[in-house]
Amino acid sequence: MPTIVEKILSRASGAAAVRAGDYLTCSVDLAMVHDSSGPRRLAPKLAELGMR
Repeated sequence: MPTIVEKILSRASGAAAVRAGDYLTCSVDLAMVHDSSGPRRLAPKLAELGMR
């Protein structure tokens, strides 16, 4: 029986099923950082990629 994390990653990656140790490429709906410098560090990279 898959865990909730495996179900979420399966849906985000489009894979039929995932297991621990799998390498995935997933779409990201929301990203969060716990470091106050995160937004300052990520903003230039996101701008390079054409994201906001």
